[in-house]
Amino acid sequence: MKNYLYVFLIMLISNIELYSQDYCFGSRIGSKTYDYGKTIVALPDKHLILGGNTGAGNFGGGNIHLIKVDTLSNIVWSKIYGSPQSEDLTGMVILQNQFIYGCGNTNSVDGNQWNIFLAKWDTAGNLMWIKTYGSYAWEYSNAIVLSSDTHLLIAGYTYNNPNGKQDMYILKLDTAGNKVWEKTFGFAGSDDFANDLAEDTSGRVLIAGNTDIAQNGIFNPYYLMVDLNNGDSLMALIQNEDSISILSSVIYDTSANTFISVYNSTKQSNEYKAYIQQRDMNLNLINEFWTGIANINTYMQQIFSFQPGYITVTGYAENYGYGNDEGVYYTFMTNGTFITSGAEGGLENDRFLSATNIPGLGIFMVGFSEEPSVGLSDFMLVKTYSNGNYFNCQDYVIVDTSYQNQTPVLNIESLSETSVKIYPNPFNERIYVDVPNLLDKPNISVYSPSGQLLYYTPFVNRPTVQLNTGHWPPGMYILELGSLNDVQRYKLIKP
Repeated sequence: MKNYLYVFLIMLISNIELYSQDYCFGSRIGSKTYDYGKTIVALPDKHLILGGNTGAGNFGGGNIHLIKVDTLSNIVWSKIYGSPQSEDLTGMVILQNQFIYGCGNTNSVDGNQWNIFLAKWDTAGNLMWIKTYGSYAWEYSNAIVLSSDTHLLIAGYTYNNPNGKQDMYILKLDTAGNKVWEKTFGFAGSDDFANDLAEDTSGRVLIAGNTDIAQNGIFNPYYLMVDLNNGDSLMALIQNEDSISILSSVIYDTSANTFISVYNSTKQSNEYKAYIQQRDMNLNLINEFWTGIANINTYMQQIFSFQPGYITVTGYAENYGYGNDEGVYYTFMTNGTFITSGAEGGLENDRFLSATNIPGLGIFMVGFSEEPSVGLSDFMLVKTYSNGNYFNCQDYVIVDTSYQNQTPVLNIESLSETSVKIYPNPFNERIYVDVPNLLDKPNISVYSPSGQLLYYTPFVNRPTVQLNTGHWPPGMYILELGSLNDVQRYKLIKP
């Protein structure tokens, strides 16, 4: 991989944390197939866990790929986890400096519909368990965060909507993977989805997503504040723009007690630019500024703070440099003062998707580098500094084969042991409810549109229940699946 760095400006601010310049690098780590780096976390031993997907492993479709590297990009271990179907890792967090939690999406429950998964590993890459969440409809996760009460919050979207549209889908889970609450938010007749979330210091969670409720097909930023304890909605804001504006990431800034987000929009030009907003606790706009490259579409995927008062956004510029995508990053003070920016790329398509910071060592950005002519891609790991120093960098191309000796395979039964399938939907003459291997034998109740109880059976102890529904009139019905520890509700349609 040939590296090209474009440094537009460097401003040394006296109180910004500066880093040693002993090493910086751009590395590609691959398995001679397609590999996509999507998420990165730092460990207390100053190593990094890179997470993403790979075509290696021969388990079925895409598989989860975790790689542990040191801060010089040397591989410590590399492991692949797969099932006969496909898994897509979308985010990771670290708990108590010893456990890795990763969320993503899988169609391993029935080979067709997609559900959200949560997996737990130790820092040696040993898989401890994996669980799935969702309904008969498709669910997808986009982000995961660790809350102040040591729970896991997952943001995404679901198609469990009577109009066939998307709704925001938010999960709160304990560290054993048990569901604390599950919420959907959206508007009738619109597509609504959550891309990220951040918690403030008062037990409120801001969900950052999009909706096309104002103009069908034109997505605008959608901010929704919910209560951490129960998931109830507290306030919402739709930012109406005349052009597509995709809200991609949000953080809470402790230095100013504000939320900072980034969205990509064409509202001021024909090209996409990244707009960074600062909002107070009531979602009032305090400040907004934009960044990007002239005459080039610029998309920012993540915003993060490497120290109070400073932010870095990472993403990519489309058809930049040699006509291919290049990973780009920008660093600012939270008041909008520009610090530095840079780009990484060459003859490949390069994109940054996630970043983290190790104090005193640098900012580490992960993504992928794709060779369009052959359709192969590698993890891309780039180290830079908060003041933008990125000169005389070492360039590595690493063919990763260490995973071949360690290839844990996901147990498909463990993926589906807590999953419920309800089909068909819409329905006519009958409904089938699959309830495999639940520890708490559930009750099944079905309610009419007016709230009348139409069907009830307690303590289901067989894997499939058939409901005869030929005499039910057309309309929307609610099926309630209840146990001692949980109640789940599903919308059903009879046309």
